[in-house]
Amino acid sequence: MAFLDHNTEYVYIVRSVPPEPAMLAEWNAWYDDDHIPKLLSVPGLASATRYEERGTGGYLAAYEIESPAVFEEPRYKEVTGWGAWEPHVKEWRRAIYRLETELPGG
Repeated sequence: MAFLDHNTEYVYIVRSVPPEPAMLAEWNAWYDDDHIPKLLSVPGLASATRYEERGTGGYLAAYEIESPAVFEEPRYKEVTGWGAWEPHVKEWRRAIYRLETELPGG
């Protein structure tokens, strides 16, 4: 079974509400140009896609992962977290989902 573009059966979802609008361009640059490339260097983390939640100021990041074991990888432990952005992230939550059913055409 495959989810999105890879042979993964798990997706890791992170929803966050970033800093004030004045800091948004810098936040997005950090997330896209620094944070995601570092996460994608973790063995077992196959892809990342970000979405803006319209009307709420929130963002959702979806990561295809081979298994929850990626969170035990030494590299993951090196690159995870908000770094200098920690005090500016208003709220965040995360969850791991496992592919239950692949729909026809998927």
